[in-house]
Amino acid sequence: MKLGYYTHDFKEKDIEFASETGFDCLEINADHNTVLSLDKLSDADVERVAGLFSSRGMAVGTVTCSLNLLDGDLRVRERNIKYMEKMIQKVKLFGTDIITTNVWGNKSLTPEENVPLFKEIFSPVADLCEQNGVKIGFENCPHYVGYPVPVGNIGYSPEVLTALFEAVPSDKLGLEFDPSHLYWLGIDHLRMLRQFGNKTFALHAKDTEILEHKRYEYGIIGKQFAKTSEWDAGWWRYRIPGWGHIDWREIYKVLYDIGFNGPVIIEHEDPVFDGELRPVGLKMGHDYLRQFDLPVI
Repeated sequence: MKLGYYTHDFKEKDIEFASETGFDCLEINADHNTVLSLDKLSDADVERVAGLFSSRGMAVGTVTCSLNLLDGDLRVRERNIKYMEKMIQKVKLFGTDIITTNVWGNKSLTPEENVPLFKEIFSPVADLCEQNGVKIGFENCPHYVGYPVPVGNIGYSPEVLTALFEAVPSDKLGLEFDPSHLYWLGIDHLRMLRQFGNKTFALHAKDTEILEHKRYEYGIIGKQFAKTSEWDAGWWRYRIPGWGHIDWREIYKVLYDIGFNGPVIIEHEDPVFDGELRPVGLKMGHDYLRQFDLPVI
């Protein structure tokens, strides 16, 4: 397995830091409005970026393209679909065949009502993936906290993901599995990883810490006053792997059981190791997860 981390705003110094720290790859963001947007870069530019990785013995693990293909605004939807189609056709220039995204829903519909729309939109997307030998991994982050509960990423639970994968039964559509969201949602992450093992293309390594003394004050819906961010629920917080309550040895046991050999990507959203401490958090996460690598004999 390759170990890497996610960088939202890619800079060449990320490759240098990752290489020196001992990472194997990065998950890079190439949405519309990023420095790696395919609307800005030529094929030669993309190949140059890939060359920067290979020159340091690094790789691009996955490319994030988190656009709403089910958007209620038809103009936005069309633009996003066309960009995703471009990404499917170009992503291998980065040196990977894995695109990561979310199943952003049409906010005017319920998750159940979004499933037929998902089938309509993602059936041809899956066909294009088949033609290009590319996989799309949906992260299982609900993208909603607090009250009222909006429609965010509808592909967050076994119930909904089963419906989505039955609607479009393609082996090119799967998951970027992230146990951190499942932990605070109360979903058995190990059971879900086994259930969707053959659909897991990449893994987000992010931990979750439950603050039991705060759950009394806020309840499971989370705090309503003086929120510091979208994710400030008050009674839980994301952590670097090894600093929360998830048992990573058990996760790796399942990964080896299911024959997973994709990239493991640290998604750093730990508020304790934020800002100037971000590199420290990434290094600690790297060192912690390395202990679970199988030895090469």
